[in-house]
Amino acid sequence: MKLVDFQFEHLDLFDWRQDEFDYYNADSDFTKTLLNAEKTGECYTAMHDGRILAIGGIVRRTKKTGFAFTLLSQHADLYPITLARLGKRMFHRMMEDMGYHRITTYNLVGAKLHHNWCEWLGFKREGVVPMFDDTGRDYVQYGMVKNGS
Repeated sequence: MKLVDFQFEHLDLFDWRQDEFDYYNADSDFTKTLLNAEKTGECYTAMHDGRILAIGGIVRRTKKTGFAFTLLSQHADLYPITLARLGKRMFHRMMEDMGYHRITTYNLVGAKLHHNWCEWLGFKREGVVPMFDDTGRDYVQYGMVKNGS
């Protein structure tokens, strides 16, 4: 498994999970975030045997904080432990290299796979954010602070 710099064309090769596509599809505002992340080097792609397993990164919010995201492809389930270790190293290294003291991410209430993924990566559940998206759905906020505090 290798980690490479994200290129927007990777989305064309990405085998979407339906729950990922519903939120992060090419028509969403998230596309602008990925285009910016490609330019700034804030996003990576995990690949194995020519398949994209995940796309993830951190988008800067303030000088010391960022928003972490991960898109898991249909192939991610084939290598869950290796992918989790790689993702954990990536987020911790990016946090250090980019000078963050805190990164945050959000998952739809009930999205068990996403909640498990956050916990594997070392994020801590911080609470429910009511009516977080445009449709009024609730999300769970997770945070990671420097040195695991």
